[in-house]
Parts: sequence; structure tokens; C-alpha cells
Amino acid sequence: MNNNEDMSGGMLNLATHTGSSMLRVARPRAYFIDDAWAAPQRQVLAACIPSLRQLLSDHQDVREWFVAEYKPVGDVRTSAYFDPWLENAGADIKFWGKIASSPRFGELRNEWGELASIWHARVELLEKVRVGLHDAGFEVVLFHSLPPFNPNDVPSIIVIDYMLSNDADYKKIAESTHWLSGVSAHCFKSTTATPPFVLLISSALNPSETETKALEFRKGSRTMSSYFRMVPKADLQFDGRVVGLAKEYHTISAKKLLEFYSVYKGLRKGYEEAAKEIAESIESLELEDLVTFHAAQLKDEGTLDDYLAWLYGQVLTSKLLKKVDFVKAGRGVGSSDEVLLGQLKPQQLIPELFYEASFLATLEQTAPECGLEKIQFANMYQSLCEPKIVLLAVSQTCDLIQCKITNDQVLCVEGALTELDVAAEASLLKLTIDQIAKEHQVYRVGQKYFSVDWGGFKDLRTVKIGHLDDRRMWTLIGRMNELYALNIQASAMQAVGRIGLPVVPHYVHYISKISISLIQQNQGRIATKEISSGDVVGIIRPHKANCDIFLPSHIREEMAQLIDVLIALPNALKGIPNAADVSALLRDVAARGFTGKGDMERKIDFKHGLNISRSGERSTKDRPKFAKIFASTAVPALENGDYLEIVFLPI
Repeated sequence: MNNNEDMSGGMLNLATHTGSSMLRVARPRAYFIDDAWAAPQRQVLAACIPSLRQLLSDHQDVREWFVAEYKPVGDVRTSAYFDPWLENAGADIKFWGKIASSPRFGELRNEWGELASIWHARVELLEKVRVGLHDAGFEVVLFHSLPPFNPNDVPSIIVIDYMLSNDADYKKIAESTHWLSGVSAHCFKSTTATPPFVLLISSALNPSETETKALEFRKGSRTMSSYFRMVPKADLQFDGRVVGLAKEYHTISAKKLLEFYSVYKGLRKGYEEAAKEIAESIESLELEDLVTFHAAQLKDEGTLDDYLAWLYGQVLTSKLLKKVDFVKAGRGVGSSDEVLLGQLKPQQLIPELFYEASFLATLEQTAPECGLEKIQFANMYQSLCEPKIVLLAVSQTCDLIQCKITNDQVLCVEGALTELDVAAEASLLKLTIDQIAKEHQVYRVGQKYFSVDWGGFKDLRTVKIGHLDDRRMWTLIGRMNELYALNIQASAMQAVGRIGLPVVPHYVHYISKISISLIQQNQGRIATKEISSGDVVGIIRPHKANCDIFLPSHIREEMAQLIDVLIALPNALKGIPNAADVSALLRDVAARGFTGKGDMERKIDFKHGLNISRSGERSTKDRPKFAKIFASTAVPALENGDYLEIVFLPI
């Protein structure tokens, strides 16, 4: 809108102009709605007209400023001079916003001091936000009441201020939520409009009440949580959270959120259309069709309800994947490393959805009169004797129905139960990830969630049918979706039928030489002693992450003596305490040898010539950290610091 003063609702546009309209820099719009922006009433302003008229008459520079800003009519001394200003709904608020830019602001402030102080007291905190938004690159438009919604001018940001307490004016709040819900509905229907980011400023209440009221406001306005934030008003004077959130949304989140919002729109619209088409298909069914399904497809295999539920589920999937908007939006989402996890809170809906997808029948739904308590494939049972144990029946339903089970035994996969804490946000996310993982399942009893760990699908057992039917031993939890159950069954069969390799005995490396050196910072190896008799002096037995070094007692004693000689040298490691610990450990008859988990080892490096994984760095508070031990085919490179180097050189 070019004529900002014509906009109802008391709007003030504080956009920055750079010459002609052709050169104006496009800024994202931010609506700032707060009744505090309302200027003093007309009758109050009218009482101040004489002093303003006198000021304009006496000072040409102030008069020129006023004419340029408000376009008055006629001579300043005529009664109609101020009528355009008093009669315009936006000019009075603009005056209070512009008064500080007048040539003689001090005199205006003196003349209108009381009014000015009232105005500035009301908007002092809000003015900080307005200036911050403007400096952050937004075109800020102020309203003291809800403006009429213009579908061609949906703002990027909406900042709105309300008291959310028991004393709040809920009629005004209802008007605002209705107005915002209209904006949300328009953005959902539109192919081009983007939902605005709503920032609700509220006077501080106790945290729980604030969060509850803000949630009611958001849901009432039909605003998605990713496009909504509530900021306590007290925070405005400290950290400018409103400006920070608005800037973060516009510069970081807006584009990515729009991608997922397009998927949401495509899914919702696609489902509504598909559900309508399926409903019409079901209405057209004849009883003969149901008889055909039952007779031709389900002979000795299962129940009609199972088959129809599966069939129409597949039809829904097929129809959804034919909706162009949904498919296009889903394939347009960027890489997973750019998703907004951590910025947006996951909802309870996520684990609930996966739970519904993985279980066909729950404990509450398995009533005996429905015939669901009979043993069939994918039934899950919980032990009453050991409540943490569950069994999944993986014998085929047709074999169970036709009594083809050998020795009356049902094949089951055993799992372990763990109750999950879903109170925290991180727990909800972990719950979802566990549900997606192939090795885990999540189910719910009442309001509690449990994770089932199948232990690598290696725990198979057979149970007599009579035992599973005995409710004193096992209780039926529910029935798992067959897609999940088939995956567990296949994994269990693969684990049982796995063809392994013979156990390979430990291979060893033989030590032919031991080198012991004294290393000093900036001087290198200042002294070296070696043990080399031409025979095998020790054995290295490698493991996956470390190794054992076995030495005969006489070699360990010889090493201890050499270390004693080295640390007794005049230029030895004077600054390092407990140097004698190394030789003491070597003389310890209970110590069979150095090990990757032993007290002396700080580093065992196999990089030089031996195809064995490096053990990595390990440290304990009792280890003499200056002793660096290597098993290497070459002399290791020097490291920083003063230390004792022991190198075992294999043959």
C-alpha cells in the first residue's frame, strides 16, 4: 500500500525509503500489533492545538516539517488547518512516532510534556523491539488494533502483544486467534502464500501457566508450533529475544520450514482426496464382493477384517503416491543434515503414529468375543512370571489353524522389555528412533511406553500352545503389524541359519629385540639400552583393540636393571617423579606381562609394518604417564616432552 494513512486499524509504516520507489530495497514485512501504539484520543489532541498552532506560527522550520509530514490545509491560523490531521486514523499515531525528528523537539516536548511522557512510557519496551526489527532488515508496520486481512499482503512476521492471565480480555484474544486462523487458512489454500512467523509477547506469569495459555492461543489461531514462539515481556529489556527469533527465522529457518510445510500441505490435501475416493469405493461394495474376498483370498490363512484392512491400506498408499503436489514436495526436501531437529520440539504424535503402524491390536482391543485371543502369527505375549520377557509368535497362522505344529510347539522369538520415559523432549525423539530401528519395537499399555529389544534375534524358543493359552503364565499384549513381524521372523531365521567360520587360534608375533631409551625435550634420545640375544625374548599376542606382551622373568629383570641405569644418569629425567615405578612393575612376579589394559601401557602403536589395529590412547590415574611403550618394526617418531621409551621389535 502506498497510502499508509488510508489503512484502518491505526497503522504506521516505518519502512526506509531510498529516493524513488524504483530504488527502494525490498524488505520482509513485520506486523507489530499492540494497543499501546494507540495515540491519545482526538479530544485530548484538540486541547493541545492552541500551543501547537503557536509553535508552528513562531517557527517556520517546524511549520515546514509539519507540512511535509501531514499535508495540512490552508493557513496555520485558520480553524480547519489541523482537520486532516485530527480526522486521519493513522496521522495521530504517526505524529507520536515522528515527533522526535522535528526541528524543535525540545520545545514540542515542553509544550506536550505530559502527553509525550504517557506515550513513551507505554511504548518504551516495544520501541526497542521495533528499532531492532528495523535494524535487522524488516519493514515494520505498527497497528494498535487488528488490521483487515489482505490476502495479497501476508507479512513475514507477526508480533502481537497480549496479557495471558486469568484477568485477560478473552474477547480480544478470541478476535486475535480468529484473525490469525484466517491467515493460516489462507496460506494453506494458497499456492504462493507462506505462513507468517507469529511471535506472541505476554506479560510474565508463572512458567506452567504461561506455557498452557500460550498453547491455547496457538491452537486457537491454528498456527503450527514451528511458526510460533512465545516471549515473556520481561525478556524484552534484557536480550531482545523477539528480534533474535525473528532474524533467525528469516535468515535460517524460513526456507527449510517452507519445504516441510509444502509436504504437510501435500499430505493433508492428498489424504483428504484419497480418503474421499476410498469412501466412495467402499460405498460401492456389494456383499458378493466381500464373499469373493473371503472365499478366494483367505482360505485357511486369516480373517476377513485383516485382509480388508490391509487391502484398503495399500489402496490409500497407492492413491497418496499419485498426488503430484505431495510427491513433488516430498522429493523437494533437502539433505537430512539441514533439518531442524533441535530447533523444533517433537510432538507426542510421532511415537503414537509409529506405535499405531506397528501394532494391529492392543491389549484393550483383544477381547475374547472378537476371536483375537486365538494364537496366530505376530501375536505378542508377556510373561507373568518374568514381566520383562516377551515372546513373538512366528509360526505361520495357517499352520496354527490347521494344527500342523510339530509336538504342539509354537516357535517364538524372545525379547526384553524396558519401560521408556517419554516426559522429556529428548526421550520422545529417542523413542521414535528406537521404533524405526529394526532391532527394537515400541508398544504402549495405557499411558506407558515400552521398548522391546530382540537381542539380535538370536533367542528363539518353542512354547506349547497350551502354555500360551494359559493366562496364569502369559498375557496377550497385542498383535504386531505383519510387516514388522515378518522382518523379525526373517532376521531370526537368518541368525539361526548363519554359517560361521572355524575359530582361528590366536596368532602371535615374536620379539627379537627390546630398545629402552631416555627421551628429553629438544634433545631427542639422550641414552639408549638394548636387549638382543638373537633368540626370542618375548611374545606379542594381538587382540582387536589392544595386545598382550609376555616376557620371561630373566628378560624383565634385565629390563629393570637397564632402566635403573638410565634413570641414574646425571642428565636423566630429574623432573619426573616415580621413575622407579617402571622397574618395580617389571620385577613384580605377579605381573605376567604388559597388556593393552595394563597399568603401564599408554600407547601401543602397530602402524609401522604390522597389520593390527592401533589400540589408541588410554590413561588411568595410577599409570606412570611418562612411560611410552611401542610394539613396532621401526623406531617410532619422537614425541614432545620427557619420557621413557620402550620399543619391542618383532621378528
